[in-house]
Amino acid sequence: MKIFIDFDDVVFNTAAFKKELVKVFLRNGVSQKDFSLTYKDYPTVTRGGLKKYNPLKQISVLKRKLKISDSKIKKDLDKLLASSPKFVFRDAKPFLARFREKDLFLISYGETGFQRSKIVNCGLKRFFSKIIITDNLKSTEIGKIVKRGGERFVFIDDRTTQIDAVKKKFPQAVTFFVKRKTGRFRDKRSKCVDYEVKSLREVAEIIAGIES
Repeated sequence: MKIFIDFDDVVFNTAAFKKELVKVFLRNGVSQKDFSLTYKDYPTVTRGGLKKYNPLKQISVLKRKLKISDSKIKKDLDKLLASSPKFVFRDAKPFLARFREKDLFLISYGETGFQRSKIVNCGLKRFFSKIIITDNLKSTEIGKIVKRGGERFVFIDDRTTQIDAVKKKFPQAVTFFVKRKTGRFRDKRSKCVDYEVKSLREVAEIIAGIES
């Protein structure tokens, strides 16, 4: 089966990464208050309540508002991105290694440049036949690869809004709602979820049972 898997909060510890991201700004003269006020204080695409984040745009906003130098922040941001491997959940690589590259698709909502930098720096690109970064609903992108009512596939995400859209468009999808301790959306509920899990190890065990 094809497996479509989300990046943030599923493969990548986004909560831990954001803490370090905030520190980058604080070290460069930006207060916690100013960081929070400008976190998404720029034009951004929103679909179904989802917003894209781009630190370079945030830096531009802060430069205009606070008259700070942006070169040092950008250098520190590059160093943080280079350290991305340490934010990959420990069960992610063993999970991905269980499956064939041609069956794995990474599908992430976000700003293309920033998301791709995180993914590439993580060293995960080699596991996937395709990396999809979109500001559309993921169901739209999946529809370019599989057909409604066609082959069964797996969809793994931490947002019920995305799971709902996929399940409604593709009833044949086997959906997993990942509820990690650090997850930002773990309290959401959905009737479109086939399995609620706390780790990718659980996902692997369930898929093994489905395929056997």
